[in-house]
Amino acid sequence: MIPQTLLPIVVGGGVLLLIIYANRHRGGKVKAVLEPLAQRKGGRVGEPGLFSYPKLTYQVDNVEIEMFSRPGSRNSPPFTYVRFQRQSQLKFSIYNESFVSSLGKMIGLSEIQINNPEFDDAFVLKSDSEMMFRQLLTANLQQKILPLKNMRPNIQLKDGRFELRIPKIPNTEMEYEVLLSAAEGFIAELKRLM
Repeated sequence: MIPQTLLPIVVGGGVLLLIIYANRHRGGKVKAVLEPLAQRKGGRVGEPGLFSYPKLTYQVDNVEIEMFSRPGSRNSPPFTYVRFQRQSQLKFSIYNESFVSSLGKMIGLSEIQINNPEFDDAFVLKSDSEMMFRQLLTANLQQKILPLKNMRPNIQLKDGRFELRIPKIPNTEMEYEVLLSAAEGFIAELKRLM
């Protein structure tokens, strides 16, 4: 019999072990999906941690891309991130059109429009340099970003740090590839603008 004073510790320890087991199990599944991508891209996949999933890293044009996921909690969804560093003075953000942002459009709040109705309707575009941002968002890059619209992306470049974040952990290699293709598109266009 467990003394009453130890019962919360035993129960808490059991719950912690279950969380660690679930994360390791899911981390193994994520690693199995990421490994073929790493092979094709000449990258590597790290081991999952106690409370994290494996990280994929590889290089494109001497820029290291890292992609990783963080599990969610009761109050927060899981997130998947794609990040890289690239010297740039440009600052921008791209995120899904929401009810609130569509109201803002109707009353004339400032937002960049690029004259592509499908893209303009799907995303809110903001930047500190509209002219440079328009040059960055080529038709080719828009085509790489559009498949992300149902993933509810938040894409930012600030102080040379690029981050693409979605509120889910992809289940398929194709979903991961769509994220990486968009990030690689940004690398190519940022290089072109330099």
